[in-house]
Amino acid sequence: MPSGIGRDRPPALVDRLPNEILLYMFEMLVEDAGKPFQASWSVGEQRLGQPGEAVQQTTTSRPELILSAVCRHWRNLAVHDPLLWNHINFRNEQTPFVRSRAYLGRSQELGIVAEARVGNAPRGTEAQLVAHFNEAFTTLLPYVGQCRHLGLQAPSLTQLRNCLAQIMEGGELESGRLRSAELGARDPATWGVIMDFLFLNDALGEYWKLRGQWVTALTLRGVLLPWTWTEWYSNLTHLTPTFRNNVWSPAENGRMPTKLTFLQILSHCSDLKELELTGFRFSDPDCPGATLQAPLRFQKLVAMRFSGFNPEHLEWFLSEIEAPHLRSFFYRTERGSLADVRNFLLRYAGAGSTLKALWVKPFQDKE
Repeated sequence: MPSGIGRDRPPALVDRLPNEILLYMFEMLVEDAGKPFQASWSVGEQRLGQPGEAVQQTTTSRPELILSAVCRHWRNLAVHDPLLWNHINFRNEQTPFVRSRAYLGRSQELGIVAEARVGNAPRGTEAQLVAHFNEAFTTLLPYVGQCRHLGLQAPSLTQLRNCLAQIMEGGELESGRLRSAELGARDPATWGVIMDFLFLNDALGEYWKLRGQWVTALTLRGVLLPWTWTEWYSNLTHLTPTFRNNVWSPAENGRMPTKLTFLQILSHCSDLKELELTGFRFSDPDCPGATLQAPLRFQKLVAMRFSGFNPEHLEWFLSEIEAPHLRSFFYRTERGSLADVRNFLLRYAGAGSTLKALWVKPFQDKE
């Protein structure tokens, strides 16, 4: 090749983009990858495995890590943009959380999205998982005041309450930044989702009751909030109670709301956009459906998702609400039959409907 070729070649188009446009593109990639945490931290990252199993390796990476490794210019831009580092997920990272600590530092007091959880299945021994969660929470605690989303899924209900008590004692949520909360706990003996009220009638309950006035997105995994806490329901745009689908005890059934109570709760959620109910049931399943004077009308509701929901209860529930702008409907049940939602389809899937996506499927797809 003759010398000098390419020496005067103009830079590539991407290298001529202003820094502001590059950063905007970076931020869009990172934000999309964080809905929810869809990728692990880095290529070849190790995960905790069951005793005696080979250590698992991941093969994906978060975009901010890839972008900051392309060239020196991109790295200088990326590491100084706090919006690229405000999604903190401890789930698949080994202690002492070097990478998460770096993320927390680079977020520069920006509103962060943080999750510390034990995962959907045990990895390692119970003692390892408990220690991992404890250290993750200890690392996150000084930054809780920066959280716009806080996700805590503890190995036990007692441990979750202790975490929330530490947040209360430190006054970490006084800034009012919290907009989204995901709270969950599991039975440490069976690793099954428990069913109990998270708060009691005490100082801890009163503190968290007031924090609900800022929350617009609420996810509960196996834990319950008092059904009378309208502070937590009146501003919601997203509501996701998730419980187990298998056999419930009479005590657990008694903790769930009646049909009328649940309708009254939803009546406070005038801005609701997405509703997801998994393993949900009512404390009066055999009683006729109690109705309000008129169906609840949700002008902003665009997505509903039901899984493990009694078909008869679902048909009743859908008859009690109106969502004229609904765009997505997901129904997963043991029967998985369109007949279970026939009346719903007649109302929402006809001519002029806004419905764009419909799924009806059984729990176990037969091959």
